[in-house]
Amino acid sequence: MAIGDSNYSNNGNFNNGDGGNGGAKKLFDQTFYSRLSIKDPDKKSLTISFRSGLLIISIDQILEGFKHDTVETIYLSPNKALLFKEELARFMKYYTEGNIEENKAFGVNAGMSEKVSYIGISATADKRIILTIGKFDNSGKIIESASVNLNINYHFALEWNDINTMDDVQKVYDDLLEVKQLYTLCDEFYKGMTGAAGYAAFDTGRYEISRISRKMDPIYDKLGIERIRSNNNYSNRQQNNFLNNMSGNTSAKSVSLGDVEDSIDDMMGE
Repeated sequence: MAIGDSNYSNNGNFNNGDGGNGGAKKLFDQTFYSRLSIKDPDKKSLTISFRSGLLIISIDQILEGFKHDTVETIYLSPNKALLFKEELARFMKYYTEGNIEENKAFGVNAGMSEKVSYIGISATADKRIILTIGKFDNSGKIIESASVNLNINYHFALEWNDINTMDDVQKVYDDLLEVKQLYTLCDEFYKGMTGAAGYAAFDTGRYEISRISRKMDPIYDKLGIERIRSNNNYSNRQQNNFLNNMSGNTSAKSVSLGDVEDSIDDMMGE
């Protein structure tokens, strides 16, 4: 099979080149973990990871050493992450206004099995912020849940009346900081999963990728490895109309930046 072959099936398997699907192997989907981790005083933590196109939020019980036990987990699709982001925005407005109702919560559900997962954020009368993940059955009865307390009176910035002394510095606490982190997480996950950021990164680095590929070509040739070659020759698509100022000039030649870089590399002996 040639390097770069795009002979993939719709179910996530790829053809191994034997002409049939009998030898197809399932692609391995790695789990990626976020650096964002929220821990509460009750030895619980909120763990963020990503797998199979989903945002995974888990409540873990912290054990001795570096061990932990996952208590509850919810898997959010990009659409559910967007909805949860909007609910987090509503919660922050509600929390700031200060009219706290003990059992009022904001969140979303996820999944369509017999046990449906949900995630919700709420606050107590003394303004402690609680994130809950649980499951309810097809009759709407909550059958399991776990909660983690977000930190308040914990994250702070500094403000000085005089930057040259620490005598009159003030701590400025932000009790919604961890909620803002979750908001940003859901927002960036949704935006990232549109594919726009991924495309932009590859598009911006396309010349560097091309340069690296050209340096690998002799190795592939030496080993006899087939590969897909792209055609960098562009036809002259200029139009002779009043929009492109090309009227009267039909001999213009289009040259890509990639062609220019190739010429420079050839001159420099790369």
